[in-house]
Amino acid sequence: MEIISASATERRRSNTGSSLASPVTLVASARPSLLPRWLLAQRVKKAQSLLLETDAPIADIALTAGFCEQGHLTRVFRSLTDTTPAV
Repeated sequence: MEIISASATERRRSNTGSSLASPVTLVASARPSLLPRWLLAQRVKKAQSLLLETDAPIADIALTAGFCEQGHLTRVFRSLTDTTPAV
């Protein structure tokens, strides 16, 4: 699924002559901060279930849940749950 910025949408409209934006673009432009927060929350939920159900290292769980590294998972996890994945 592609998320494009408003400026890219404007360029696409001028190139194609279309005045309609994709539904994803409309949602992203209406509430740009909600999509990333929702996605991070989904990734933390995935990490939580993997932490409870497996003995995999946190670094592997971070990658499986969609985080770029263990540190990123830890920061986001702490901000959403007030604890760390290691607890």
